Amino acid sequence: TTPRRRRRRTLARLCLGAAFCFAAAVVVVPLYLLAREPPKKTKSFRRVVVAPKAIKAAPERPWRPLFASRRLLSVKHGAWILDKADLPKMTRTMTKDTFNDKLVTTIIKELTKAWPPRVVPGFASAFLDTVLNAWRGMPRPAVPSAAKPAKVAFLFLVGSSMATEPLWRVFFSAPGARDRSSIFVHPPRSFRFPPTHFFAPHVVAPDDRFDVKWGSLAMVHAELVLLAYALRDPANQRFVLLSETDVPLWPFDCTYATLTSTPAISFLQTKRSPDRLSLFEFRNGSRPVAADWRKGSQWFVLSRPHATRLANSRALRRWYRAFARKQLGRRKLQNELGDWGRINHVITKPSFVDEHFIQTTLAVAGDETDVLPVSLTFATFGQKNEFTVWGDGGERPFRLESAEWHAVQFGALSLDAMEKLHELCSFDLRATGPGDDDDEVAAARPAREFVGPYRPDRLACALGGGDGSTASPCYLFGRKIHSEAVDFYSQLTAEFFLGKANGTLADAFAAARAAQRADAAAETKRALTGEGHAPPGNYARRHMDAVLSALPDEVLRPLLDRQAVSASSEGMR
Repeated sequence: TTPRRRRRRTLARLCLGAAFCFAAAVVVVPLYLLAREPPKKTKSFRRVVVAPKAIKAAPERPWRPLFASRRLLSVKHGAWILDKADLPKMTRTMTKDTFNDKLVTTIIKELTKAWPPRVVPGFASAFLDTVLNAWRGMPRPAVPSAAKPAKVAFLFLVGSSMATEPLWRVFFSAPGARDRSSIFVHPPRSFRFPPTHFFAPHVVAPDDRFDVKWGSLAMVHAELVLLAYALRDPANQRFVLLSETDVPLWPFDCTYATLTSTPAISFLQTKRSPDRLSLFEFRNGSRPVAADWRKGSQWFVLSRPHATRLANSRALRRWYRAFARKQLGRRKLQNELGDWGRINHVITKPSFVDEHFIQTTLAVAGDETDVLPVSLTFATFGQKNEFTVWGDGGERPFRLESAEWHAVQFGALSLDAMEKLHELCSFDLRATGPGDDDDEVAAARPAREFVGPYRPDRLACALGGGDGSTASPCYLFGRKIHSEAVDFYSQLTAEFFLGKANGTLADAFAAARAAQRADAAAETKRALTGEGHAPPGNYARRHMDAVLSALPDEVLRPLLDRQAVSASSEGMR
């Protein structure tokens, strides 16, 4: 072939290829667009083209910045629960700025009621220490003497520094508490307590810690680590899980006697519920099945056999695989996310295993006959008709969310709240296994029944038994106490126990507390809005003087001694 003929043949091939590509584009591209976005349904008999209206862009104005609130409000401090009926409603005649101003004003009004008053530093701890550990009027159970007494292991799963440390320092300073208890703390991996902190010597090794997130599988890992550490000591017979916002409700002697009165029973809220079982996909006949699925609170009190079974369990790995398998199998993840997006989704998505793993593991093992389906830690959650108010401390100082998922944060506790925390109950130790109660129908055989408010002559620091004239504490621990309310809670607890034993003291404390709360409300309103007048002088010291003037000598003398020791130790530091 001549060169001219070869050039013609090459040109013909190029033209044929170009024509083929053009024909393919004409056919394939419309089909691809049709498959990706279906055509909009329009009426065939009429076609109306409407020109878009010109929209005047208004400048976006942030919510009223409350500069003084940045010091008082932040996410780490916690949340407040407000009823939706108490919040203003936006009308058509109301601008956005006007509504925001009314909303912020309403929240501030509620915060002035809920924000805890200031207390003289050191006085509240010394006051509580005196009442719990030195006052003779405090009911104290008879503790049997033994060469090697059984211990209670307190397992603290914390996410940050513990603002409740002064309360626990007082709790564990009771005579003989060191020989009858052990403490284990699991903070985040990179967290370090100060050397002088009470919990610094009790922290687990950094290599054994997990970075815990809310509702994650790592939370159960951290709980199992705490159990494994505590099981090394054969003297530990009770295992109590607590958080950094939990506080003791009773003196150490009463708490210890109550926990050790029934060493074979575990107190674990558990009930049959299909909630969140759809988040997991267990294969190859591996359990749990729907009949074994349980739900309940993560805050447990376990016996040693149950703690040993959980610490030696290898089932958590199956839960990891079942959760990942179910999430990665979702069509939305397969179609819209890449490989890294799907992995990140599984890692960050909460699985809420902390409310299911321990209960379900014991159910699968058939070991629920010694589980009483109640929790000894008091907590209450918001309702559908309530908002959780978070403060982010920025230009938008308040943020509202549904309150159903959040525990109520206790700030300026009232005496009614203290009555609820210290209510007395009767326990039926034979009503073991999963609870049969729900939100609408009461239990056919309740494991715990409320019998009345706390009275010193009626308290029995033991579970079960009794002749009906005495009752046990319904709860041994409470959560969540606001970090700013720790001192006020210490003061109020001491006043509560003293007032229960002496009506004259109760009246004197109530009058002093009313003045203290009024001054605190005025101070909070002034700090948040700049309006009103701050209380004159130091209202915290005025309250302390009023309390000291009402105390009898049997309380006043040891209290002054403790304050002197506290002041000297602070000076030495």
